[in-house]
Amino acid sequence: MFDGAGRFVSAILRPAKRPSGAEIRPHLRRLVRAIRINWPNIRILLRGDSHYCNPGHRLVLRVDFIFGLAPTTTLRKHVADLEASTTARLEASAKRGKEIGRAHV
Repeated sequence: MFDGAGRFVSAILRPAKRPSGAEIRPHLRRLVRAIRINWPNIRILLRGDSHYCNPGHRLVLRVDFIFGLAPTTTLRKHVADLEASTTARLEASAKRGKEIGRAHV
């Protein structure tokens, strides 16, 4: 783990397999507790891959998260309508354009 400036904070030595959310929770709990002892009012933002995406972590640790979600069939179904409407809005706005002198943007 690294801090916001990219400096090393902590590491877990373990087999080279993806950890489960439950497996990482005790380590995160100890790390967050140590940070809060020194800086009790600090806002903590954890960034992780999809295997760390566990709603229980946010509640137990009282931290903010950013997750990189791996694409799955279920995720694609959930975002298909949003993606289609976003594309339609982009195409509609590109067709209208704005006239600036003789140029169209």
